[in-house]
Amino acid sequence: MSAEADNVARGNRGRDIGGDATDPDDAAEGLRQKRRDGLLTSRPFLLTLVCAFAYFLYLGTLQPELPRYVVDVLHGNGAEVGISVGALAVTACALRSTAGRLSHQRGTRFVIVIGIAVATVAVLLYNVAFTVPELIACRLLTGVGEAGAYVGLARLAYDLAPEARKAESTSYFTVSLFGAMAIGPIIGEAVRHSLGYHAVWFIAAGFASLALVACIWLKNPEPQEGDGHAESARPARRKWYRDLLQRDAVGPATILMLAMSGYAAFATFVPLYASHLHLSSAGPVLAENALIILVVRLFGARLPDTLGAFASAAASLAFQLAGWALVAMFPTPLGLYGGVAVVSLGVSLLYPALFTFAVRRAPQAERGNAVATLTMAFDIANGVGGVLLGGAVTVTGGLRAAFVVASALNGMGLLLLVSRSHWMRDLPRAVPETVRERLQETLEET
Repeated sequence: MSAEADNVARGNRGRDIGGDATDPDDAAEGLRQKRRDGLLTSRPFLLTLVCAFAYFLYLGTLQPELPRYVVDVLHGNGAEVGISVGALAVTACALRSTAGRLSHQRGTRFVIVIGIAVATVAVLLYNVAFTVPELIACRLLTGVGEAGAYVGLARLAYDLAPEARKAESTSYFTVSLFGAMAIGPIIGEAVRHSLGYHAVWFIAAGFASLALVACIWLKNPEPQEGDGHAESARPARRKWYRDLLQRDAVGPATILMLAMSGYAAFATFVPLYASHLHLSSAGPVLAENALIILVVRLFGARLPDTLGAFASAAASLAFQLAGWALVAMFPTPLGLYGGVAVVSLGVSLLYPALFTFAVRRAPQAERGNAVATLTMAFDIANGVGGVLLGGAVTVTGGLRAAFVVASALNGMGLLLLVSRSHWMRDLPRAVPETVRERLQETLEET
């Protein structure tokens, strides 16, 4: 009788760990399958990164050539250059929330395909834009595609990851973005020198077409058990203006906007400050920033999952606060390089932590809109940051004022985070890999 009871107990334990009630080998195989499912090397996830890389390569190819085209070919002035470049952000920002809602109603793959298809058509139309207003219209159409492509790809990369590795997947997604945006300008400039502007538009359309081809194999992921507020399958009908922002993402988006407004100092004033310090070029400083972000997000991708959203965001804001303060306090090349290094460490952690927290907290039906809300924070920061930092430089007459304001903006973000720390303390952190493996080995032995 005791032997029979022991067998029953073994069977029950097998059921508890996902194996067959009578075969321990099947139980171990079930655990190994779960472990494989938790890897970020699945075909759907890798295809998503390939699609994202090709799409951002399309954007990167256009980035340095469009301003030159407006001046050299269309004979536009400075204001027309700014409007032509910034027109994309207008429609992209306006339609991101719409793309987020469509990703739930029609599926993420649908939004990605439509967005990249529109972007492909838009860049081909650059070839028949013979005036600045015509080019601006094409750029507005490009923004329509950007809204769908970015929101869809960012959400798909998140949804395809296991629950404990959401921030890691977001880090890898941003690596594809940074990598493509670093390579794209090099390709665009080389093509322009060899074949001219129209060839640049066709090459960019080719990259977008590659992303569109990769979409053929993309699939909408199945909702995961216990995945946020999945029970809210369809949000209640609300006023249209309340759908512009996702409620759970507003707080993280505000923090992100403050930090990224400060980061606007990097692209706008660091090159000028490098010349002020008699450096021959700002290139090494820019390269330092890009390299640190890529290395941390690639090899430290699990840090936001392991540390938790609150600790990661707090450390990021503190690093950026201190880094910009170093640049402002020590007007030397060493101070610039050291401060930028510290800022870059902080920037590496912030977006994956806040993005993962906001999307995880949002109801399943509103996750696309949460992605849109976080993304709009970037659009707003790019506009607000330049105005705030430029105003400080104008009032004080010194470039270092921009870095003081950048540090203060991160301080405001840190205070907001600490004052609302209950936002981020109710979500579990990821269990380290070694601990999980030991627990699984213990279960297999029993």
